[in-house]
Amino acid sequence: MNPNQKVIYYYDPDTMYFTTYDVIGINDPLPPYSTGKPPLTDDKVGLYFPQWDGTNWQGISLSEYLKHEQQSNPATLDTVTATLATITATLAKMQENQAKTDAVLTQQLATLSAKIDGGKQ
Repeated sequence: MNPNQKVIYYYDPDTMYFTTYDVIGINDPLPPYSTGKPPLTDDKVGLYFPQWDGTNWQGISLSEYLKHEQQSNPATLDTVTATLATITATLAKMQENQAKTDAVLTQQLATLSAKIDGGKQ
């Protein structure tokens, strides 16, 4: 980001929930329903469902968020779990294939080295 710019964070004027962010000039005034304070905890961790209270962002923890998601849309969490399982299985298969490829390449390298060493007499 250009040093002459700053990030601003918008919130809904009715609910005060975070909506989006934008980059503006460092000296530009804040537009309505925005703040320069990022929706993070004091430890710089992102908030779930961040809501502006006029001074700070308030939010919920990851466990509260997951509980809310499970209650509001159980299929979403099931879909995420299934997707993660698929990704994990794919990664395991890729690691297996990589190990096989490594073994083949190691064998080919040994064969080539033997031919090169054998040719030097």
